[in-house]
Parts: sequence; structure tokens; C-alpha cells
Amino acid sequence: MKRNIKKFSNSGYHIILKNIKNEIVRGRRTVEESYRREVLQAHWNIGEILEKPFKDEFRKSSERANMVSKLAKDLNRPTSFFYDLSKFYRFYPIIPKTSLSWTHYCHLIRVDDEKERCKFEKLAIEKSLSSQSLYQLVFSKKSEKRISSQVLALPEPGILPCIRGKLYRYRCLFRKDIPCAKGQALVDMGFGFLRAMDIPDWKTNGSPTPVRSYKNEKGYLVRRATHCVENLYTYQATVTRVIDGDTIVLNIDLGFDSWIEQKLRLRGIDAAEMSCAEGVVVKNYVKKVCAKVGFLVCKTYKQDKYGRYLVDIFYSLNEKDPQNVAEKGMYLNQELVDQGYARIYQR
Repeated sequence: MKRNIKKFSNSGYHIILKNIKNEIVRGRRTVEESYRREVLQAHWNIGEILEKPFKDEFRKSSERANMVSKLAKDLNRPTSFFYDLSKFYRFYPIIPKTSLSWTHYCHLIRVDDEKERCKFEKLAIEKSLSSQSLYQLVFSKKSEKRISSQVLALPEPGILPCIRGKLYRYRCLFRKDIPCAKGQALVDMGFGFLRAMDIPDWKTNGSPTPVRSYKNEKGYLVRRATHCVENLYTYQATVTRVIDGDTIVLNIDLGFDSWIEQKLRLRGIDAAEMSCAEGVVVKNYVKKVCAKVGFLVCKTYKQDKYGRYLVDIFYSLNEKDPQNVAEKGMYLNQELVDQGYARIYQR
């Protein structure tokens, strides 16, 4: 006996597909919202544990510093983590019931003046400001001061030290095993790529020489640069894939119409593994950030034990000039720490 099997129309299938997608999105948003609330609650609770039993005199004593130092060692957290949560509890003795995330409050607790802090908080809630917008609003003067520095300073409490480099700056090298024509030198583009280029009046003294490339209608020009070596290895890139909260695959513009795809590890932080729910949440957060921007700026450092280059990531939702993003963009590594998605890596 033949059974009558009902055939689904294309419209019926697309309705089912749409409903399933909506449920997946809803579930993901619910997990992220729940995680955000739990992070805020947990941080406030820890602040209460650190602050409530003690008097004001203890806060400035060496005993408290010793206590925090021991906690940092036993819990594998930076000391700034405990000071920040203590400050959060002091500023907010009743846990805030708002839509703001821990990243928002991490920025707000840097504002010691209560009236100013309340003003920023109210504005963030009323305007639904992103943590990036609030950061730029609160720290514009501080960030400009930090950006102008060309020296790697000692880290501030809870802040990852970083150097904001400059794009299209390279090193010139001399290698006996790689012959160059007269007037040429090898430009180290990074990731092991070398390119022979004409550099007027270039003479080697045995040390790498910083240079800068310029593009015109005839091609590329390379000239000496006055910037220090620390500014090098900074690139514009697009996102190929987000592997987890601190590992990403980028398609990197090396300059000279050359690109390379690289698997990179975010420098200085350690995010939750994908084997747990927190790992999925932080990966989704990074993917969401990457989906909002047309490009990123990355500054690379040495390789880790797995051969991945360590990298600082900078981005902006509105800025189109990659050099401005390098100088003034949001620092993703730091944002993940502020948000509670990652901890500062302890060597």
C-alpha cells in the first residue's frame, strides 16, 4: 500500500528554516545576557567579600596589600582584579540593575567624581551607548596621552601595556646569502617575507634600519623612517575566522600588494576554553565585534610555543583610516579583560 506523503512547499520550508534560525539566535542572546548578568553579579559579590568586613583604615594598610597579593597568587588573577572589584562595590553598594555590562562599569569606576560618574552612567543608559562609545567619552584625554607615547610604559592597574604602531613601516636588512642589486636592500615585511627594494643612499651599519613605504601612480617607494623599531609589524587585516576567544585567523595586508593568512593568538590574555559554556560566549563576543567592522589593525610580536604570532588587535566602528584605528581604536585584548571574558595571562 502506498502511503500519501505530504510534500512541503518551498514557502513552508523557508518558514521552518526561519523559525529555527530565530530560536538559535534567541537562545544565543539569552545565554549571552545571562552570562553578562552573572559576571556583573559575581564581580559585585566578590567586591562585597573584599570590602564589607573591613574598616576604611584597612584599605590603605600593608596588610590589605599582602592579602590581595596572596589572593592573586592562589586564584591566578592580577592584583588589579581585586582592587577593581573592591572599588566597584564601594561606588555601587547596591548592585546596579541596568542593561550595562561589566565593561561599562569597568570604565565608570575609573571616574572618581561621583557626579561625573553618575552623569556618564545615565547617558550610557539613555543613549544605549556601547562600551566602546563610553570608553571614548570617558577616556578621550587619557587615551590621547597614552597614544602619543612611543615608549612601552609600566602597566597601569588592570591595563595591558601595548605600543600602538604605525602602518607600512619596515626594517631594512643586509643578508650575504641573498644578493641585491646596487642601491637595493631587503625590506623585512614580517612573517619571514623579504623583498628587494630601491632605497636611495642606504648604507648598512650592521643594524636593521627602519623605513617607510609610499604608494604613488608608478608603484611603491621606500625611504628611511625616523620611527623606532617598536612601531613596526603593524598591519591592516580582515577576519577570516574566529577560532575561540583568544585565537583568530586574519588575512593580513603586508603592503606592496602582498597578503598572507595567519593564525594568531591575542597577546597577554587567556580566555575560557571552547569546552565550557564561557568559551562559547567569549568566542561569540569576538565574532560579533569582528562582524561590525570592515577591517582590523593588528600589531604582531614574537611567536608562542605553537608557532602562532602574538598580536594586539585594534578596531573602530566608524573610523575608515587604518592609521587612525591603530592610534585611537578600541584595544580588543583589553576589552576582553574589562568585560570579564578573559584574564591577564600570568607568566
